[in-house]
Amino acid sequence: FVTKTAANGLRVENDWFDGASTTATQVAISQKTLNKDGSTDTDYTVSKPAGASTEIQTHVSASGNVVTTKEDLDGDHTFETVRTGTIVRNEDGSSLRTISEVNNLGTLLDVAVISVDNTGRFTKITRDNNGDGNKDQVEVDVNLVDGTTKKVIDDYNLRGLKRDETTIVKSADGLTTSTSWDLNGDGVIDQTRKETVVNRGNGDIIDTLTDYNSSNALIQNAVVTTSDNGHL
Repeated sequence: FVTKTAANGLRVENDWFDGASTTATQVAISQKTLNKDGSTDTDYTVSKPAGASTEIQTHVSASGNVVTTKEDLDGDHTFETVRTGTIVRNEDGSSLRTISEVNNLGTLLDVAVISVDNTGRFTKITRDNNGDGNKDQVEVDVNLVDGTTKKVIDDYNLRGLKRDETTIVKSADGLTTSTSWDLNGDGVIDQTRKETVVNRGNGDIIDTLTDYNSSNALIQNAVVTTSDNGHL
């Protein structure tokens, strides 16, 4: 493996070799261009003598608020996808980021809109997974002051009605997780799973998972003990 870096640092080439061969089995080149308007372009190519090459081009605006990425993953010199990310930073410290992807025909494939409040503790992600203009999923992530995290994921059908909901609450130390499922979007919890992890002083880890139904009756319980050498 050999790395070659230009004196100005804008071009980096990585060559991989098989054994004592002097012919590289893979060559990866990253070439950055600094534009007069303050934006940058980076062209990253990976070529293999025995296989197709790949190319990824990235353009970053002078402000850093717009990033466009083009990908040719099969070496046919056609960019299969173009991904554009834009971010708006508000005066109150909140931000709104939009990430969209189109194919080589310009057809919209998917969109994600990410909003973050001015504390950085509340994030909402709205996803259109097929580019039809309708929301397919909404994810809300909350980081509480005590370190607890809460994630709520809602899936929607073609009519825009909630199909199901998953809620995950994790303790600050990461040792306790509670997951609940509303499987049909009617607002009623159908199943809950509680997981607790105990780290013993001798290095053993005890992982307990307990499932309950909508009436809070026990469905099943599992206890997995892993020794300090990684064996069950």
